Amino acid sequence: MRYQFIGSFLFVPKLFRRVFSMSTLKKILSVTLSFIMLVSIAYTFIETVDPEPAFASGEFNCVDSDGRTYIYQSTWSSGTLTITRGINNDNGSFSTTTIETFSSWSHSSIEEVNSLSITTDGEMFAVLKRSNGTAYMYKLNYNASGAGTTTYLSSVNLGSGDNNAASNYEVDSGGTTYKYIMTSKGFFNGNQKVIRVNGDGTYKLITPTITNGGNGSNKAKDFAWVSNHPSGNDFVGYDSNSNDLLGAEITSHTNIGNNSEAITINLSVINGNIGSGIGSNSGAAMSLGNGDVYFLENNTGDLWLYDQSAGSLTETNDDFNSSSNTDGAGCGIGLSGNDEWVPAFSVAQGSCSGSNKTVAVTLNNSGSDEAANYVVTYTIASSTSTLTSGTSVNGGASNTSLSVPAQANGTSVQLNWYAENSSYGLRSPSSGTTSVTISVDASSCSSDVTWSISTTVNTCWLGRANVSIAFAASGSGDTQY
Repeated sequence: MRYQFIGSFLFVPKLFRRVFSMSTLKKILSVTLSFIMLVSIAYTFIETVDPEPAFASGEFNCVDSDGRTYIYQSTWSSGTLTITRGINNDNGSFSTTTIETFSSWSHSSIEEVNSLSITTDGEMFAVLKRSNGTAYMYKLNYNASGAGTTTYLSSVNLGSGDNNAASNYEVDSGGTTYKYIMTSKGFFNGNQKVIRVNGDGTYKLITPTITNGGNGSNKAKDFAWVSNHPSGNDFVGYDSNSNDLLGAEITSHTNIGNNSEAITINLSVINGNIGSGIGSNSGAAMSLGNGDVYFLENNTGDLWLYDQSAGSLTETNDDFNSSSNTDGAGCGIGLSGNDEWVPAFSVAQGSCSGSNKTVAVTLNNSGSDEAANYVVTYTIASSTSTLTSGTSVNGGASNTSLSVPAQANGTSVQLNWYAENSSYGLRSPSSGTTSVTISVDASSCSSDVTWSISTTVNTCWLGRANVSIAFAASGSGDTQY
């Protein structure tokens, strides 16, 4: 019995040797995992960075990489439509570049192509003008060679056309953004048409109802979409003959997106004595962000800025081409002057929580002059959670208050984000989200588990006694072996 007891009791140190052997194996495994993590550390941060905006297939850019607005002028001569792009540069100067020409049209006997417009997606359109015939709409397709192609939209016949003007417009309804092209003779002075640009490449022609039509004018050669206008107007035009700033407000818009869609537009005179220095017709109006508009002085090419917040129309030092056969367009989004909007996003290893570690998030808007509202989600093992549904960060500032909850060593965390500024219609990226992936490195985090082993010799029975061994652990951290 004594030897049996001793043999049973000696089981304890044998068990300890096994435990220590398991511990050694665990250390070897830990070193191996650490080596693998070192190999993969170069891939800790994988971020899809938005490059300098590139022209999408067939489309034009609305803003540059700093969120500044591109505006476009068209000039017509000898059957060719030339598109010139202008922008305010970082140093405050204004530069222009001829980027595209169009000379292929499906119709003959063309008097002029004008009524330039562009959506916030960069789709550009123009109207074939024939004073004694039907006006037709064309889509202008960007080509990297500079020789653009045209697509005649056979489903959009605009009726008789003369001195047509046009602008883009968009509205949110039921979580969907609907985009439109508005066109008419002068400033809603006849042949008013609205074209809904559907996402599937089709178009819906709508004839709006006009109220207070006496405030329309065919002497206002172009008009532009404005946002956040204090008077509620959606469009402004300028009649340089009478120095009138004209307004158009959509007062009713029903069945949006449906075949029975209906629109009512009310016309008014916003200011009857403004911009008296413009010495010739203004044949082009170009929307900027936040409701501002450039008006072109045809004879000189000078650009006059309508500041909607100040209610003023003043001459600038900016110039486009002088032309009597001209039109203009702007997407209606973006910054003017030398302001920038360049929101950024980054992640890093966070702080330990037991043997786990958080993921630190930085919403970096320090390079911007305007605020950015961030939306961020994170995905772990195909399960997605929202980190923030909207955190606003002022221009010139950063926010480091957010972090992904602590995760185990080696956990792959994918974060998806976008930022927007509704005042200027800016979004980064322009659609979808930007992805950043990080592998959590919690190898330096220690467990706070405490553990103990106790033994108990049981009561003898038939000359034998068993030994009970109890293992106890408390706290958080890795499982102990």
